[in-house]
Amino acid sequence: QARWHEWGVFCPLYRAHGQWPCREPWNIAPKGDATYDIIVGTDEYRYMIMPYLYSLAAMVHFDDYTMMRPLVMDFTDDPAAREVSDQFMCGPSIMVCPVYEYGARSREVYLPEGGWYEAYTGKYIDGGQTVVAQAPLERIPVYYRAGSLLVTGAIVQNTAQAQDNLVIRVFPGADADFTLYEDDGETEHYRDEYATTDITKVASGKKVTVTIAPRKGDFKGSLPTRTVGLILEGVTKAPASVTVNGVKLDASAVTVDAHSVAVQLPTAPVNAEQKIVVNL
Repeated sequence: QARWHEWGVFCPLYRAHGQWPCREPWNIAPKGDATYDIIVGTDEYRYMIMPYLYSLAAMVHFDDYTMMRPLVMDFTDDPAAREVSDQFMCGPSIMVCPVYEYGARSREVYLPEGGWYEAYTGKYIDGGQTVVAQAPLERIPVYYRAGSLLVTGAIVQNTAQAQDNLVIRVFPGADADFTLYEDDGETEHYRDEYATTDITKVASGKKVTVTIAPRKGDFKGSLPTRTVGLILEGVTKAPASVTVNGVKLDASAVTVDAHSVAVQLPTAPVNAEQKIVVNL
């Protein structure tokens, strides 16, 4: 059950079918048990990345995209990726490596060409190689693709709860762009009431520029302002400066840990552009 949920949260539809009638976490294991905590933790992770997943679903609806992608779809020039049948990309930014063997606490993982960041440690690993990834019971190997963007939100209880406190995670490497999609989260008004926000990241030398474009469209329940945080993975020292629309941020808005820099941006109207320039 733990392993089933750990990879299930990355599937387009995440439902605990096939175990009737006792399929809630508290039926599977009591609160405080390792399995219960793992299932709840993976549920929370899914809601944290819901802005990303929901935007992928919109790409499927509007652009005929595919959310759950064998590696060959994204790494067509990597011959080794064509042979991998037990890993998959969840959209453009996340690679998922399920654990299929009962009792296994590690597994071989192929990292396609490019660079990758371990989701749980922030460690960077060069692509184009096979590695042995650790897989303790509480997690499966998950990697973020270097050069990508990942938009996350607060841990909510359902999609009807607004996630207006967003965090944009930036992974060094190639330039990237992503379109955030939003609607009311509970009705079929997505057909005619929704909003999109284009986010781009451009890296040049020691400067990283992230631009959050004005939101296009609107929907019932949307808020006029938004608080956004920015995390730069792989950066281990405080930037020389951070500006938002040309205004330098105070140092108190910047936090550095062992493998990333976090920047808390001031609350801003959703219909205004925010251009964040980080000088490393």
